[in-house]
Amino acid sequence: MILQAHHDAIDSTMEEIERQLGRARKGQGGKAGWEPGTIGWVSFDHYAARPTVEVVRTSAEGEIYTDLFTLKAGGGRVAGDMQLHTHTAVFNAVLTASGRMGGLDLAQLDGRVKEWGALYQAYLAANLRRHGVEVVLDARTEMAR
Repeated sequence: MILQAHHDAIDSTMEEIERQLGRARKGQGGKAGWEPGTIGWVSFDHYAARPTVEVVRTSAEGEIYTDLFTLKAGGGRVAGDMQLHTHTAVFNAVLTASGRMGGLDLAQLDGRVKEWGALYQAYLAANLRRHGVEVVLDARTEMAR
């Protein structure tokens, strides 16, 4: 159920991303506008996080920040914590209904990654709630929990 809710949230988020980035520009640099199209992507599921340790440091300016270091043990990696996550790669191609091929409208990407991450979290929470799962917003990570 959780895996399906996760995959459905990714699909819904990617459909929104397609609406925003799936625009084949017309004319030089898009001066003649754009035509909507479809994009392709491929997703890879992972079920564990890299084992890391957080080290809190202070910069020369007195600003506190956290470094993350990947742990290794005896030449091999230490098993990571359970963490379902998916990496999604988008091809830089847009196919329009008229048969035109173009590149992604990357101008629409600027500053949107965190917004789309939040959209995924909202879809995930809604999907889980439909199955009776209590979901709250984690105060530290701002993710559905």
